[in-house]
Amino acid sequence: MLTHNADVDVAHVDAAHIETPEGLARVLRHLRRRLARHRSDAPLTYRELAARTGWAHGVIGDYFAGKTLPPTDRFDILIDLLGATPAEQRQLATARDQVEELRRSSRTATATADSRPDGNEMFVDIARRVAWATLTTVDAANRPRSLVVQPLWEHRADGLTGWVLVRWNGIRTHVANARRVSLSYWHPGHGAAVAQCEAHCADEHERRHVRRLATRPPPHGLESATVWPPDVDSPDCALLRLWPYQVMSADSGSRTSPDG
Repeated sequence: MLTHNADVDVAHVDAAHIETPEGLARVLRHLRRRLARHRSDAPLTYRELAARTGWAHGVIGDYFAGKTLPPTDRFDILIDLLGATPAEQRQLATARDQVEELRRSSRTATATADSRPDGNEMFVDIARRVAWATLTTVDAANRPRSLVVQPLWEHRADGLTGWVLVRWNGIRTHVANARRVSLSYWHPGHGAAVAQCEAHCADEHERRHVRRLATRPPPHGLESATVWPPDVDSPDCALLRLWPYQVMSADSGSRTSPDG
């Protein structure tokens, strides 16, 4: 029988009662504490979980903080490592899918309520025509740094996603310090487009995914020779995943917030 916790009772998880990544994160934290009690040991650290999974510990921290919804395969691996029983895993998988469906429905409702053309589509159209953008990050001393990059955008089930290849590994430290970044496109003949984004360092699975996408010619792919060194796995290349929470387009004057 599972141990009851005032935070959340995993034994009676009801998908209908978990509506946000934060709610799901509370369950993950409960599982981690429960596993520690069963082992009579300290809770697994993010770095220990990173060593077992091969994921970045910062990304794992975002899962436990509710900042990011884990992909289905990662969520299954995570709750198994945290000692969830098969019955709990089924309940929690349902809860995780419920959170994703609610987020998708919310975004669809927001887009439907706006009678103007979709801001994401306009943003991507400008981005693909201009191609090169200015990416601004902030370091641990709160000093901004801007880079010229060539992002790749794709529409995924969880929303608009951007990928940025950078031949400067220092950007990993910037993203670990402040996950919010700003990306802007501008050209006299093309107007302007701006995206405020959450940024995360991509894992190996995502690197392989982008490697396939990058083989397509611009504007849907990348001029990869200008970014990648001869060896695409060279350690001096960093790959970022961008999730826009606000996009703006000067062409339309429209503004959308994918996160609501």
